[in-house]
Amino acid sequence: MFKNKKNKTENKAINDNVANHANVFEFFNSTNSEETIKSLNENWLDNPYRLLASLINSAHEDSNISLFLVIIEMLRYEYITYRDLAILGIETDEIASLLSAYADNDSISSLREDLHVRAAVREYDRVIIEIINENNLNHDLLSEIRACLANIAVENSITDLKVAYKYIQATEPEKLKRFQLS
Repeated sequence: MFKNKKNKTENKAINDNVANHANVFEFFNSTNSEETIKSLNENWLDNPYRLLASLINSAHEDSNISLFLVIIEMLRYEYITYRDLAILGIETDEIASLLSAYADNDSISSLREDLHVRAAVREYDRVIIEIINENNLNHDLLSEIRACLANIAVENSITDLKVAYKYIQATEPEKLKRFQLS
């Protein structure tokens, strides 16, 4: 997917990467390089995953952005596949969508906003699934239940979906009858 795609996003990423390397070189020049390399080696031998996690965390002020960009690079160089991500429970269509959004906007801040919106939507859906499970509602009607709860929440300035569900139970229980399992 990435091999023949040369665009401004890729060029910007390369330039950013060069800038990051410049900072690393500055760091090595300002410290005792030999000790730093020895420390990196020791940490690598002790626990390479902790070292990698630390490096990913320090690459950007938002570790979510860093992790996303690492995943993109691993996909680009075929160190992992979309199938590998699916095994980990990361939805491939979501990664592809994020990649597309990042390529379109070419901005870390818009990527950060997109990640936060997606997290909020996942949390919203998690709460709706919880409501469905707790109240023996029909999972096949998820989108209708979502719309019903959202409408009640907006109309009544309710920010908690569980409170919105209780509000419907108390004031308009007939709206819920069609969502019940038979």
